[in-house]
Amino acid sequence: MLICHEWKVVFLHVPKCAGTAIRKTLERHAPMGSTVSFFDFEYNHTLRRHVDLAHLPLMDLRHYDEWTLLQSYHTIASIRHPYARLASACREFYRQLSRDTQIQMESQAPSREQLLAYLRALPAALEAHDLRYVHAFPITWFSHYGARPMVDTLLHCADLVTGLESLRGRSVLPEAVVAELVAQAQAHQPGAQPDLSALQADPDLQAMANVLHQDDFNTFGYGRANARLIDAELVRVVEQSLNTTASHAIPCISLAPRVRWYWGRDSNRKPPMMPMQRSQAEPSP
Repeated sequence: MLICHEWKVVFLHVPKCAGTAIRKTLERHAPMGSTVSFFDFEYNHTLRRHVDLAHLPLMDLRHYDEWTLLQSYHTIASIRHPYARLASACREFYRQLSRDTQIQMESQAPSREQLLAYLRALPAALEAHDLRYVHAFPITWFSHYGARPMVDTLLHCADLVTGLESLRGRSVLPEAVVAELVAQAQAHQPGAQPDLSALQADPDLQAMANVLHQDDFNTFGYGRANARLIDAELVRVVEQSLNTTASHAIPCISLAPRVRWYWGRDSNRKPPMMPMQRSQAEPSP
């Protein structure tokens, strides 16, 4: 996250959504002494767990003093199709895992075996807010507080130029900064990074994204493939989590639509209605 007090702008950094490039440009042009940059890792004693300051879900940011700025400053975030984002998150996991896998990821996409190992660990990792998997945390964790949208300007990676152009003449950012962001987006080249298109089309990746990131699809209107899980372990965890109701028999309890607790009480999860972004007329929470 980057805050510029001079511009009264907060950039909410959603992982694997071109956020680093946007953030660096904003930080480079912001008036000296006007920015607060959330970066690196720390142990948060309120949450009693480690957090990634660069990528703070709003449920975590709520416990920082800077949370109040989201009510009064203009907030910007960039988002991406869940399939492309999850493929990139998988690559990033292995890029950070070891020196050997880092070297591999510079020229190759993750192998099928690596992808499956990643996907098998993902449900439990999201349930535990495991920072080793922060790049796969759902987009709505960074854009919404509960079901409430906290973003004023939503940029889409697939059409970043159009989104950035929409900032012109709105007094959100200086025109020169907007012009540079647009120019950078127009000139962007994928470079020498490995092609992840096959990974994005993998049925297990798509099916897991459909389940784990269903709020992202529902909220931002991304198209979903009719993908089915192939890997037997993924089938077991997902189907048992979605179809089992007895609390202590559910492998990943955060996925369960209904949980029947030992003493006879039930708790039910219904998909929330989440507006895509904040209305300018919406009152502060």
